[in-house]
Amino acid sequence: MDPLQELEKATRALDGLRDHISGAIDNAPDDATEQQLRQLSQHIEQGQSQLMAESRKVVAAARQNLESAKQAAQEAQQKLDEAQQRLAAEANKPALPPKKPEAPIDPDLGKTLRAELLERFGKHQRPREGTGLSEGKIWEEWDGLRP
Repeated sequence: MDPLQELEKATRALDGLRDHISGAIDNAPDDATEQQLRQLSQHIEQGQSQLMAESRKVVAAARQNLESAKQAAQEAQQKLDEAQQRLAAEANKPALPPKKPEAPIDPDLGKTLRAELLERFGKHQRPREGTGLSEGKIWEEWDGLRP
């Protein structure tokens, strides 16, 4: 049952109680009792008004929270559906071919390269001593240039 309907039912019961108190006021044996019954009726009426106002606020807030939660759930469901569609699309794509294994590094590469370079360019001979371009003289000149 809707909380507001239950509240309406309780309000009708309080109205019935106030009607009984009104009947008792009419048949009160003395003025003091009548005054007490009137105060009780007013107190019940005020409490009932406060209860209705606060209950409506609480129910309105609860309904708003419920609507917010429903909207958040719909958005989450939509995101989930989109993610599932993307996942299904990825699953339907053909698999990438495996990567070629890298060739192992040749430990003799330096020796092989040296031999190849000497074969190609090694025909050039060093200058002979006495041509003025000996290694010793070059280093001496170099040493003279340094501070």
